Amino acid sequence: MNMMDLLKTQSVRHAWPEMNPDFSIERPNGCPFYVFIHLWNSVLMQLEGETIKTDPSACIVFDINHPQNWKPLDGGIIHDWIHIEGDLPALLASCGLEFNKIYYPKSGRFITMITEELEQEFFAGKLHGNELCDIKLRELFYKLARSCREDEPQIIPDEKTVSAMKTLRREIFSDLAHSPKGSEMARRLSVSESKFYLLYKEIFGITPAKDIINARIESAKIYLSSGQYSVEQTAFLVGYKSAFHFIRQFKQQTGVTPGKFLQEQTK
Repeated sequence: MNMMDLLKTQSVRHAWPEMNPDFSIERPNGCPFYVFIHLWNSVLMQLEGETIKTDPSACIVFDINHPQNWKPLDGGIIHDWIHIEGDLPALLASCGLEFNKIYYPKSGRFITMITEELEQEFFAGKLHGNELCDIKLRELFYKLARSCREDEPQIIPDEKTVSAMKTLRREIFSDLAHSPKGSEMARRLSVSESKFYLLYKEIFGITPAKDIINARIESAKIYLSSGQYSVEQTAFLVGYKSAFHFIRQFKQQTGVTPGKFLQEQTK
C-alpha cells in the first residue's frame, strides 16, 4: 500500500475519562480532521438540528468541520476517541457507514480493545507504526459495520464470564481427543446451551464447533509433520472417532487430504 493511501491517526485515547461535572464538547465549526467517538455512557447530542439522548455504547464519526455539540447526562463521561486524517470517506463508503450518524454496535468491547491497541502503536513510534495504525483503523470500522448489521440476539458478556470462557477454551484445546459436548460446556459455565453458543461466538468470533474443528486440523498438521504418526493415528489423537470424517474435514479446511499432506511433509 502506498504511504499516501494510509489513514493517519492524529491522536487517540481509549477509555478516556472526563469527570468534570461541567464537561461538554462545543465545537460549532467542528475540527479540521475526522473524529471518531465511542461513548460508554449516555449523552445529550445536538445533531442535524435535533437534540438526541444517546444510549450507552453509541458511536459516531464526525466529518471534517462538522459541528460537534454534546454533553454527558450525569456530569462525566468515559469514551474512546480517535482523530483521523486521510481518505476516511472511501473506507466508510466501503463499509456502508456514514458520517455524522449514530451507530449502536452489539457490544463496545471490541471498539475499546482495538482503540487501546491503536493507542499503544501510535505512541510507540516503532518501525511500520503508521502501517499498523492504518490496519487497526480499518479493522475498527469493518467490525463496527458488521456489528451494527448482524441480526443475532445481543448479548454482552461480563469480565468474569469472559475469563471463564477463555479458561474453558484453553482446557478444550489442551485435550482435543476428549472435547466435551456443547451441553457439557454450557453446564460447566452454568448457562443454557443456547446462551453458551451466543457467548462463545461473541467472545471468540466463531462458533465452538468450528473453533474446535480448526484447532483439531491445526494440531493434526503438527502430528503429521512430525512423521511419527499415520493418518489413522492422527485422527484419533485429535479427537476423531472416524478416520473418514477426519479426512473429509481435513480436506475441507486445507484443500488436500491428510495423506497428501503427509507425503508432502516427508519428501
